[in-house]
Amino acid sequence: MNNSIQSRLAKIQLDCKLLEKSGLGIKDEKQKLCNHLSFCMFKFLTYLASASGKTTPAQTQYINECMNGKLTSTQIDYFARSLSSSNVCDSMRKLFAVFARGDMDGITKLGSKNLLSFFDELGKEFIALDFNEEDIEIAYLYIVIFHMNQFLEGYCINYSIPNNSMQKSADNLTQKIADSEPVQPEEKEEEQSLEELMKKLGDLVGLAGVKQDIEGLTNLLKVRKRRKEEGLSIPSVSMHMVFTGNPGTGKTTVARLVAKIYKQLGVVSKGQLVEVDRSGLVSGYVGQTALKTKEVCDKAKGGLLFIDEAYTLTGSENKNDFGIEAVNTLLKYMEDYRDDFVVIVAGYTKEMEDFLDSNPGLKSRFGKVIEFADYSADELMKILEFNCDKNDLQMTEDAKDTARKFFEKRIEEKTKNFANARDVRNYVDRILTNQANRLSHYENISKNDLMTVEKEDVENIVI
Repeated sequence: MNNSIQSRLAKIQLDCKLLEKSGLGIKDEKQKLCNHLSFCMFKFLTYLASASGKTTPAQTQYINECMNGKLTSTQIDYFARSLSSSNVCDSMRKLFAVFARGDMDGITKLGSKNLLSFFDELGKEFIALDFNEEDIEIAYLYIVIFHMNQFLEGYCINYSIPNNSMQKSADNLTQKIADSEPVQPEEKEEEQSLEELMKKLGDLVGLAGVKQDIEGLTNLLKVRKRRKEEGLSIPSVSMHMVFTGNPGTGKTTVARLVAKIYKQLGVVSKGQLVEVDRSGLVSGYVGQTALKTKEVCDKAKGGLLFIDEAYTLTGSENKNDFGIEAVNTLLKYMEDYRDDFVVIVAGYTKEMEDFLDSNPGLKSRFGKVIEFADYSADELMKILEFNCDKNDLQMTEDAKDTARKFFEKRIEEKTKNFANARDVRNYVDRILTNQANRLSHYENISKNDLMTVEKEDVENIVI
């Protein structure tokens, strides 16, 4: 790590401490900002290393020096299997959100700019280690930088990374990836029948109340469709919904199913889901938010637009905040295309109540509010076992007992940081890191070693 990057890192670490001292931290996690910064660096570098398919010795050494670790290339490659650009960006957004709030509140000065420049410079140095830069590696870097730029723009903070030859060679590939990511590739999947979709809904872990609400709405729409076929009058029913509850309770997963169910019932013509948050709708420039919001709505037309943490659009005390412009544009689009465009807004229960009360047009547009309850310990363990299976991991009985106690304690404490299935995903990330550290002391690592999660791999985890 060169002196410039080390200097930026030292400044960022000081800002982390200053932000925490001022009461700002990561909403969904207990760990300190500096620890989350280190975790983001590890995921970021590992993701870049995965671009070429195999981590080189120089990259392995660089990652270990940054993290004070003793991982092998094989272990880093193993961890990289669980990563994607969205996974890496999700972790980084939490960090960038804190720095953006710090800049907006005057706690830090250009802290988010320093953070963005740090990751950009860190990535460039990492890619250049083996003197064989490839377009795909550069694209992996710039897709992350692109999303972080977009995210900060949603907070009305505008920074740009200077153009250079390395960026120009990756522009087309990066933009192609960036443009395709917000829309889930549902069109590539084989279309499922209504019965199959309802079975998928029923097979989800927990969510008894949610399933009942969706099944009731589905039955209502079936009857409505049948009345239309018989030439009878059709009662007016709002298709737009509000999903409330804590993070990680399956709101996005259910929204994807609802989009497909609506397609089967003829509510929408295509059934795609477009998922955004404030950063996907709001621009930092005057007059640009309406255009940006309309572009997103155009992508979702014929399907469903899912807006996560929608309350951030109206939660600012600044009357000139561009989030209001996004809401007004959205309401007009909902009216103009009410026959083939559905919106689901989601977020914390209390904040979403405030969101609906912020504009007279909002409450009248959304006909149904569905509450997503927190998961029980049994349900979180089922989700954990599913995630382990997906990552070719098998937990020993001792490891399972330790994990259960961890989640039972999380539920008992039920702090504001509790994030349900998101806690499970973070927990699996920590398991993979702990397992990799344990295996780093093995001379020969078997396939069974790579698949087995021991008790020590799940102990002393903080999320």
